[in-house]
Amino acid sequence: MVIAMASIDSKNGKVGNVSSSAQANVDTPGDHSTSMNSSIASRGTTETLASRQSDNDSPICPTTAEVPTQKTAAIAPNPENLNQQLPSSKNRKKKLEKRERARQKKLERKAAEKAQRLADAIAQGRDLDAERKFVEERTKSGDRQRYLDEVWETKRTEASDRFEICIDLGGRNEEDDIRAVFEKAMREREVASLAQQIRYCYSYNKKSPNPVFSSVTGLTRARDIPNDALGSDFPTVRELLKRETGFPEWNRRMFECTEQPLEEYHGL
Repeated sequence: MVIAMASIDSKNGKVGNVSSSAQANVDTPGDHSTSMNSSIASRGTTETLASRQSDNDSPICPTTAEVPTQKTAAIAPNPENLNQQLPSSKNRKKKLEKRERARQKKLERKAAEKAQRLADAIAQGRDLDAERKFVEERTKSGDRQRYLDEVWETKRTEASDRFEICIDLGGRNEEDDIRAVFEKAMREREVASLAQQIRYCYSYNKKSPNPVFSSVTGLTRARDIPNDALGSDFPTVRELLKRETGFPEWNRRMFECTEQPLEEYHGL
């Protein structure tokens, strides 16, 4: 998987030699400076910028410190009104609206599925209240957890003779003999998509009648991702998986997630 200039002497504040033809084009304020330019042009001599400035004349090349603060304050934008001055683009609005529609659609689908399951249970004549109470009692007593542990211990024993699946998020550059982490080259939505695919893999394997040992190797932590052009302010795959309810129990369901490289974890 896998970024121009004027010849000014910064030491003495002088401008280089100016020819008589170029000097005639210099626009300086006041009659005094105009007559001075005429005399300079007639003599055909050169003069420095400092000698041509008087106390009443403004400098031709003002520095940043000489710019009036009132103008700077008027040009600078107001941070408080920055969001109002720069509204969201149409594309961003469309994406947000599309995301909201997808979220609402998902909620509606889940509600419809729940209502359908309830209708099916009633049609079968099941006592849902009694079943719910039975599950709560077994959970409090620990019987349900012991039963699940026994079931998964049997599945682990049966899977010991089967093949194993490994999802490696890193790779080895054989030429340089170094490991590369694919996640460092991914954008935010690509990282989120990868985390979602790993969730699907865990879910399908857990629900399978014949699950196999599965592992995800080469996961990275937030501090391992460099602050490059892609940015590192979004969560990593591991951080997204940790938000999943029951993630600490994945290893007990034959699905392990680790930062270790593939070769180190599986002893290759």
